[in-house]
Amino acid sequence: MQAQRSTRKYCSDNCKQLSFYKRNGLLLAGIESAEETDLLAPLQEQEEAAIVAQPVKESLKDKEEYEHIYSSLINEIDDCLNSGHLVMFQHPQQYWSSYTLPTVKWVSIRLRCLLENLIRLSNLPAVNYATLDALKEAFNNILASAEFRKLPASYPYSNTIKELAQKITITAKAVTPHQNTRLRLTRARKASLIACRFTLAGMVPLAKFSDLNFKE
Repeated sequence: MQAQRSTRKYCSDNCKQLSFYKRNGLLLAGIESAEETDLLAPLQEQEEAAIVAQPVKESLKDKEEYEHIYSSLINEIDDCLNSGHLVMFQHPQQYWSSYTLPTVKWVSIRLRCLLENLIRLSNLPAVNYATLDALKEAFNNILASAEFRKLPASYPYSNTIKELAQKITITAKAVTPHQNTRLRLTRARKASLIACRFTLAGMVPLAKFSDLNFKE
């Protein structure tokens, strides 16, 4: 008779199965061998030490304090923006009727384009005659348009368009076709034009000069 294997030394079937796995060099999921743990421990310690040893960036420690720079031009722009025109172009429906609003937008999008170019050209050391003449024609075409004549009396930049058209026309007449000139703006004038450009941006987008027709 074949002797039966005794199971009395195991407290349960689970203990018996665990003993079998150990005898055959197998590991249950979630159980690490002592050798594997010893190999991983030094690497983990080195990684943790490296993280702790990382220095704090100097930029976080030493932050430079902001130094306020006074600008008379910015102050003048701010004064021009306080004129009350800004809210008109941010909420045009409250100030102009549905009948006059298309006219206001037609003039405003062209005026903003011209102001963008005028301010940019005033920062250049010289402007050629062709550019100056194109700017002059654009302003005069707006003045001669039916849309300009239909502007409501409450439109705040009618006189600005007239004054700029006159100034640029005089400047262009003093320049020959093959001559360059400086397009000068006083600080007060530049501040008012920058404020006007910012105000118009509340209602109309920026358009390229070549994409606009300044005639009717």
